[in-house]
Amino acid sequence: METPDGWINTIYEIDPQTGYYVLMYETDELTITGTLIDPSAPFTLYERYSFVNYYGASGQTALSVFEPLLDGYLIMALSRDGALMNTPGGWIDGIGEMQFSNAYFSS
Repeated sequence: METPDGWINTIYEIDPQTGYYVLMYETDELTITGTLIDPSAPFTLYERYSFVNYYGASGQTALSVFEPLLDGYLIMALSRDGALMNTPGGWIDGIGEMQFSNAYFSS
């Protein structure tokens, strides 16, 4: 967090199970080094809202990725481009293909 006295780090260590909002003044790149994340490791999803970082294979739709949660668990999943939502007519996949390393907001 930026303050008049400089930056204050309140994160300390990046958690691979946590998504982070980043507010930028302008477009830039961030390079992260460290241990790779096991794409088969399960994520803990909490009641209400969770960030889900996607590390699965490319070419999978949001509907197929979240399919195990559709029967009574998932309310919606949001990306910056669309949403996976349950409607009276059934699930609508407005996200489409999941993108490796993107974060998705789920409830």
